[in-house]
Amino acid sequence: ARHTGVYRWDGASLDLRAVRNLTEMRGGSIRQVEKLERRWLDKVEYLLDQPGVWPAVEAVAAELLSHITISGRAARHLFEQAVGRARRTS
Repeated sequence: ARHTGVYRWDGASLDLRAVRNLTEMRGGSIRQVEKLERRWLDKVEYLLDQPGVWPAVEAVAAELLSHITISGRAARHLFEQAVGRARRTS
């Protein structure tokens, strides 16, 4: 969606199911569940818009594509590098 402006909900069906399970555990009506899901999505969009965060996601994804798995330490390092670069250039 960051590139096209359109969410591919069909491609994220497993993720959506997991989110729905989490929101339904909190109880409430379907309206409350949907409202909570929308709020979580808004929060994620806000976080991804922070300087350096999206480049960090891309760096971690690139590392995962080339190595299949990476440590939490490596992911944190890539994140801190990307955010640090963004802070220095702004």
